[in-house]
Amino acid sequence: MSLRPARPGAIFLPGRLATDRRSGADEELYMQFSYATAGSCATRIDIEIDGGVIVGARFIDGCAGNTRAVAALVAGMPVAEAVRRLKGIACQGGTSCPDQLARALEAAALRDASPGLAV
Repeated sequence: MSLRPARPGAIFLPGRLATDRRSGADEELYMQFSYATAGSCATRIDIEIDGGVIVGARFIDGCAGNTRAVAALVAGMPVAEAVRRLKGIACQGGTSCPDQLARALEAAALRDASPGLAV
């Protein structure tokens, strides 16, 4: 079974890749999900966000040096800042791996309208 949908978008799977609210005085959003890309060399991006900050991103396929560099640069960055910096960067066909990451982060923000994920 392929996790790649016919169209690009976020794949929120129950259990391993899901959203949950942590208990405590100041609830923070924790999200781990996969995003099926379109128009870039990478075919999927696995992303982890905690409290509106990107914990990690892993690109599947694509140019290893570039995608590893992008993932390293956004680690620890607030979601909104990463979207601001990456959205609209074009490589081929009007998009790129960084642009696809920005779109994935926007999809996460739309899925869970949390102030920490506002973009």
